[in-house]
Amino acid sequence: MTEENKGWDIFKRKFISSRAAVFKVAEFLNREKNCTVTVPQMQLAPDPTYASEYRDDGDITVNGDHIVEVKHRSLSFTSAATYRYDDIIIANVESADRHDAYAYFIVNKPMTHAAIVYGKTKPKWYKRTVREIERGTTEEKYLCDKKDAVFVQL
Repeated sequence: MTEENKGWDIFKRKFISSRAAVFKVAEFLNREKNCTVTVPQMQLAPDPTYASEYRDDGDITVNGDHIVEVKHRSLSFTSAATYRYDDIIIANVESADRHDAYAYFIVNKPMTHAAIVYGKTKPKWYKRTVREIERGTTEEKYLCDKKDAVFVQL
């Protein structure tokens, strides 16, 4: 298997499994924040050569105009105290700059809690090259101090 195919297979698996976290956050926003939420149709490109044509405009639209992005992580945490790192990986730089999201929900592995990073905190974010262990690649990501996040139970 080529490196590109390996990376694409990993992307497809994560893309499909991330949908549960998106719906969990949409339910939270509707139930707890009394927001009207829209989850756009999920479309996966047939192969990596078409990926740029299938970019989305955000995971959730809130009250008709606010974009919310959802990132499901393999970390277990319930609060800032149990989040084991000092900083939070928000998203890759290109995607975050394209979306200009109102908020990012960083969802824990069991999908019971999330760290919310609001877009208004972007001036405090910093860039770091992060190694993607599973893919064996690196990507430039935005991070923030965990003190700049709000931790919630979903």
